[in-house]
Amino acid sequence: FESNLITRDKRRIPVEVNIYMSELQGRLIAQVVAHDITKRKRQEEKTKLNESRLESLVKIWEYSADNVQDLIDFALSEAIKLTNSKLGCISFYDENKREFTLSRCSEEVLKLCPDNNPKIQYKLDETGIWGEAVRKRKPVVVNDFHSSISLKKQFSQIPVHLHNFLNVPVFSKDGIVAAISVADKETDYDHSDVRQLSLLMDSVWNITNERITEENIKRSETKFRSLFEDSIDAIFIVNDDAEILDANQAALDLFGYNKEELHNMKIYQLHHDLGDKTVLEEQFANKGILKDYRIKYVRKDGSVIDSLTTTNHQQEDGFFHIIIRDVTKITELANNLESANTMLIKALEGTVQALSTMSEARDPYTAGHQRRVAKLAFEIAIEMGMPDDQVKSIYFAGLMHDIGKISIPAELLSKPGELTNIEMVFIQNHPVIGYDTVSYTHLTLPTKRIV
Repeated sequence: FESNLITRDKRRIPVEVNIYMSELQGRLIAQVVAHDITKRKRQEEKTKLNESRLESLVKIWEYSADNVQDLIDFALSEAIKLTNSKLGCISFYDENKREFTLSRCSEEVLKLCPDNNPKIQYKLDETGIWGEAVRKRKPVVVNDFHSSISLKKQFSQIPVHLHNFLNVPVFSKDGIVAAISVADKETDYDHSDVRQLSLLMDSVWNITNERITEENIKRSETKFRSLFEDSIDAIFIVNDDAEILDANQAALDLFGYNKEELHNMKIYQLHHDLGDKTVLEEQFANKGILKDYRIKYVRKDGSVIDSLTTTNHQQEDGFFHIIIRDVTKITELANNLESANTMLIKALEGTVQALSTMSEARDPYTAGHQRRVAKLAFEIAIEMGMPDDQVKSIYFAGLMHDIGKISIPAELLSKPGELTNIEMVFIQNHPVIGYDTVSYTHLTLPTKRIV
């Protein structure tokens, strides 16, 4: 059987006791043999702690947490149990700011704090011995701080009365990312507590990082899904084989298909022009990007969609996003506007030609002069590389540069003899009259000035 013996120096040691009974000279004799099993007990305790830590890790890993904070709360409670402590806190640490952010305290700590409201953020330089594990970059154990005046001073800022405590930093890629503190164990904290808590928190941090990553992915997916579904543009998600994997509501409304029908189709089947298929195939093959490329598509009812199509390849999932903006109505309006503009220009040309003809009809000696000047100026402007709008202005100005002659009497324009001074003034004033005449039109200012 097992028992404990007290040594001369008052130490308690575990022993395994064996009693052997024998008879000697008619007397019953008991032989008691006690073996020191301290090492075995320590090993058993170590094994038990290892098993407890593994059980805690399994519980933490399998724990169905609603969020990361919930997971940290559970991990703290397991750390307190593992070290047989009564109090505990976990803080995140920012090495760049040298600042702690309190993540969670046990209920017992909150009860001891004023208004159940401990400070959330605090600088490393303000922490006293609580920051010693971070400053030393190794675990700190205090079992007898009540006997030290210096330690009491460092603990004076803490609104709780402790007997002992253990503070362990949590490392990630050579940097400290968090710290955990446990306190008020009935016996002293030892190396085994340090080791078990350090191993536990290293694993907890890895699990926490995974959960944080999962939460970030979920938030990103939710954000993307919201943008995807709420977009006014049609969006298709296709694979490298151009098979449609998903489509938003705008795409369903635009093309007239439901999702089940689209899942059995390739994006090329929606194209109106086979040449566009070739363009997209090249983009798929080269993982390229298209930006506002004009492509025509066909709806389920056979009507044609004019679009600006943008594609991009997602390296993470290997899919293509095809964004289709319906510009059919805009294209129709642009075409109508262009047609109206063409008709307006033709009407203007006709009006100018008519005015030019009227002007020349009053002066048979210069018939055809304005048309020849307009044609010659037009050719020179083109040769000089002038912009189209300036070329047109010059052409119209050439056709109308003598339009002011309309106000001059016909007999004066065709007078065979020498003009008098008054008649010369009439002739010389025709450019001013011409400018005043065209000033009421919508011709450009340079055209008016040329006249």
